[in-house]
Amino acid sequence: MGTLVGQYVENSNPDSNAQSSEPEDLDEAYISFSFRIECDEDYYKSQKETLAQLVCDRNDLIHHLLPRFDMNSAESCEALGQELDDQAETIRLEINNVQSIAKALHKGREELGSYLQSEQGRKELELSFIRQSRLVLMLGDIATQMSREDGWALISTAGNIVKQHAPEELVGMKEKYGYNSLMKLIQASELFDLYEEVTPKGGRRILYRLKASWEISSI
Repeated sequence: MGTLVGQYVENSNPDSNAQSSEPEDLDEAYISFSFRIECDEDYYKSQKETLAQLVCDRNDLIHHLLPRFDMNSAESCEALGQELDDQAETIRLEINNVQSIAKALHKGREELGSYLQSEQGRKELELSFIRQSRLVLMLGDIATQMSREDGWALISTAGNIVKQHAPEELVGMKEKYGYNSLMKLIQASELFDLYEEVTPKGGRRILYRLKASWEISSI
């Protein structure tokens, strides 16, 4: 019990750093859920002392009650009754605290589950997956570093660069992202502007550029 209480209390320690349980090597979409109690130093110390005392009281009842309790003595019974009543009052307060936290955690998990199953949640998860993909990050770098003076970059140029440096991304694009062309993937990411330009010979070519409201870091 002491170990469990210690872990519970340290979850609200304002000086501790939350550690991520995210796997080091990710090759597919990954979602994690964590819960932490935020409090100030005074509350943390008070909670730590209160729960430590409850652990001591529990250990005392289990290991030391019988040697000091005389069931044939009315005085001993009354003293034990008062001791248990005092402990019960403190315990009920802590039970209520834990129950309120458990209810908040349960509500949060329900809301997260509902969000992930909603149309908006699915769209935002898909957007997040696409935007953090290696291919889209490369497209962002190309749009930034290989653009013309007017800020636009040719999709065909981007395709040639990706084919040269990451051909596996193009080969697996349909299976991995659900799109069979760079232009469709660019549109789906909602990170870029697209522009169709007429060439000097009367043909047409597609250009793209990173939207002013977004910045992409190289992978």
